[in-house]
Amino acid sequence: MATGKDHKYPLKKVESEIKKLEKQLAASEDKLIVSNDSNNPFIKHRQSLIDRIETAKRKIEIEKLKDKYTVKREEINAPNIEPPEDIIKRNLTKLGKKILAVKLEIKFSGRGKTKLEEELKELTKQKLAFEEKRKILVEAKKKSKQSEQLKPSTSVNKKEKKRKTATKPIKVSSKPVFSYKFLIAKGKVLENLIVDWDSIFFEDGRIKFRLDKRRFVWYPCNQSRSSYEYIKLYLKRKEIEPLQLQVSNERVRSIANLDLLHDVIQILKIKIEWNKMALKESAVDVSSILRSLGSLSSKAFDYFYKNKNLTPYLRTLCEIQELDYHIIPVLEPVNSNYISSLNVNKESFLFTIRRTNVYIIWESIEVNKATFIFTTKEATYLEDLQKIFDYISSHLRNKRTNLRKGIINEDGQHIQSHRTLYHTTLEKWTEKLFEFLI
Repeated sequence: MATGKDHKYPLKKVESEIKKLEKQLAASEDKLIVSNDSNNPFIKHRQSLIDRIETAKRKIEIEKLKDKYTVKREEINAPNIEPPEDIIKRNLTKLGKKILAVKLEIKFSGRGKTKLEEELKELTKQKLAFEEKRKILVEAKKKSKQSEQLKPSTSVNKKEKKRKTATKPIKVSSKPVFSYKFLIAKGKVLENLIVDWDSIFFEDGRIKFRLDKRRFVWYPCNQSRSSYEYIKLYLKRKEIEPLQLQVSNERVRSIANLDLLHDVIQILKIKIEWNKMALKESAVDVSSILRSLGSLSSKAFDYFYKNKNLTPYLRTLCEIQELDYHIIPVLEPVNSNYISSLNVNKESFLFTIRRTNVYIIWESIEVNKATFIFTTKEATYLEDLQKIFDYISSHLRNKRTNLRKGIINEDGQHIQSHRTLYHTTLEKWTEKLFEFLI
């Protein structure tokens, strides 16, 4: 099979199609409707995008497998690559005929006998070399068969070769999920599996893992909700490591990185709260987000929020954040001037710093947006935090402009920023920040 430009299947075209589809899918997350209605046209459109991406990825995988296991013509005559067994057989047959012809010529012809003997020696050397290559190829084939027998079959009905020693799981990117097994008792086999998030499905009260095309196992989890399935794309975009399972008799015995699963569920809870707020389904209680953040490990929070794309302003605020308080993620709906029905949600954060007073600082992930500092007291901290959170997550227009003036929100509550810091240079911004935090 040819490669590169001569490739029979347009891999580059498919890969670019996947990128376009994934962009559409990522863009649709901002308008995500948390609904269980399967007839909803928006959900159908999202599912159609997901199916198209999966189909395109499978096509690429099939072509790559074909490339891997097909011997290329240019490789047969390459100097450092072993030819396949059938080519060696043909070469040995040709050499055998040539050697026989030379021997007959030596026997019945007296002319150029020395030359013919030298040619015979050369042909014999070539034959021995090809026989040696054939032996190596046969040995390699035997070893390959033995290793294939040790690997478990993905079929449920097929008998697996049992191993007595444990083997560390190896990440396999292609589907279905592959595993390594070892014997734990008579008739019982324990599998070590690595399952990607594409093969993990959230249901109410449990999580489903796809181990093969028609093979599934379930894990009980009271905090799991089927609605998380609609926002699972967020996990793919964050490139979170897969889960490591141990399965025996079609039951999940343990999850090695269970803490990661716990952290993922807390993050999805926060995302659901954000979506409810974006759709105005219900008022979001900031204390529910604080509870979810409280259940997060510090490692997970860094992994999800303190990523490499942080602005220098966000990095500085992360460093001076009060450790007794949480950094709170909050979505800021930005109404489009072109399409009145389209709302884009921008991520931002609320930081807390304690000096003589307690300060709540609002900072966006967008570097061109100003920093807002609010003043509060410990006694009224949660109440003021809720007011600020509600104001930022509301669908009011010109929120930032109004904050500079001092405004009254929908409930008649007064919200005013203590200071506004513009992003001129990091040095000037930092100098003014510490000047205000007295």
